[in-house]
Amino acid sequence: MLYLYLSIAALFSAACYTYTPRQDGAAKAGLLGWIQAYLSSWYTAILYMTSWKKLLEMKTHDPTASGHFKIPTLHGYLTLVSSVENIEELNKTPETILSLSSAYSEVLQTEYLAPGALSNVNSESLLKAAHMTQHEVVRHEELQTVTKRQFQRDIPHKAPGEWQSLRALALTERILTRVGCQSFVGAPLCHNEEYVSLVQTFMNTLGLGSMIVGVLPQWLKCFVGRYFAGTHKGLTKAESLLVPLIEERIKILAAGGALPGPTSWKSGKASSLDIARGVFIFNAVTISEVVRSCCNVFLALSRNSTYIAALREELANIKSAGLVGPRHWTESLVLMDAFIKETLRLDGSHIAGLLRKAERDYTFSSGLTVKSGHNVAVPVDAVHRNESLYPNAERFDPTRHLLPNQDPEEASVTNAQRSPTYLSFGYGVHACPGRFLSTTCMKLALAELLENYDLESAGDMKAGSQWAVQAFMTTNEKAEIRLRKREKD
Repeated sequence: MLYLYLSIAALFSAACYTYTPRQDGAAKAGLLGWIQAYLSSWYTAILYMTSWKKLLEMKTHDPTASGHFKIPTLHGYLTLVSSVENIEELNKTPETILSLSSAYSEVLQTEYLAPGALSNVNSESLLKAAHMTQHEVVRHEELQTVTKRQFQRDIPHKAPGEWQSLRALALTERILTRVGCQSFVGAPLCHNEEYVSLVQTFMNTLGLGSMIVGVLPQWLKCFVGRYFAGTHKGLTKAESLLVPLIEERIKILAAGGALPGPTSWKSGKASSLDIARGVFIFNAVTISEVVRSCCNVFLALSRNSTYIAALREELANIKSAGLVGPRHWTESLVLMDAFIKETLRLDGSHIAGLLRKAERDYTFSSGLTVKSGHNVAVPVDAVHRNESLYPNAERFDPTRHLLPNQDPEEASVTNAQRSPTYLSFGYGVHACPGRFLSTTCMKLALAELLENYDLESAGDMKAGSQWAVQAFMTTNEKAEIRLRKREKD
């Protein structure tokens, strides 16, 4: 069904898009030249959406050689920069010039799927505002309890020794939606079945809606956006659950009371309704990222089962060492951290990171100019597969991330640390603010899997398609893993 939607959208786009210049800038005179340039750009844009890896591997678009290259998308150029100098400059350029919020609003199509939801708030204030809904600071023990309960509830019970095949994405979505709500909005909402269901439905509807609406011409977007009623209904219902809580907490703060977690955020001109909408969308999008990342980790483990024994041994040794509480032992899982990092290096959910939209024409120090209204980003996949940064880059090798004589106290920041050469969680001032919590959720899920289940590959991991949507790619929803309940002594 997804392919049918995208095909129809593409046909509409072919008939209705305004002319996008050819990538090489050349154009023949007259009507023939216009048609040739139009079809060339449109073909390249569709190729990027459906076969992005082939396009990025073309010799004429070698990012390590030129430092930057441009790809026509269906609504303008996506400029990709890969040199460290350009990455650092992209990171430091003010939001008023190269905007993160404008870029993500365009990718998520919130103007049409969730009008006005993010207009008065930003990601930093939303992360802090999420604590306005919690009764207490999130504890790792609670996350572990929820993780265990969801594994028991969401994996069908089979006879001892019996294998079962499960779709990895559907499994991680069921488990981590609840865990994510626990970590993001906390109690009481994480225990509200209606709220958890709203988050899961909303993130799927928003994902599909943003893909379809994103490839439509401007005049069609507002009409088609209305058909994704799930986003509008989900927002309305979430508002009814979130607003009373937020208003109650605002009154507590106004009266000089204290709340758990950071409360120094300022809403500015944002109302409690603005904050509720923003928190809900941010909640859904954040969980979606964690779900896709954890799905890829499970698939990577099924393909690289030789690491299972070592990961189990590390987990057992750390727990037997007397470390109290999951927070302490998760922070000491050096090999597991490296395994997650290597998975996200090769199989992350981002084609490009540090996505920004130019609010006006901007010229980098290197001479590269990004026109107003066009997007610029860093080709994450190209950086992560750069042989000068990662020798034998195509080989899956978690040990490449282990430092000699690594101190366990420093290991907890390995996967979540910010670096211009490892961009799975972004870089600089706009690095993912929830990267540490996301890594913890993935570690808890992986630990539960390793302790209680045997895992193996379920065959072809390439089943299904992965579409490029601006800087992101869809997850392989058909890929399966095989699980068997472990028989413990």
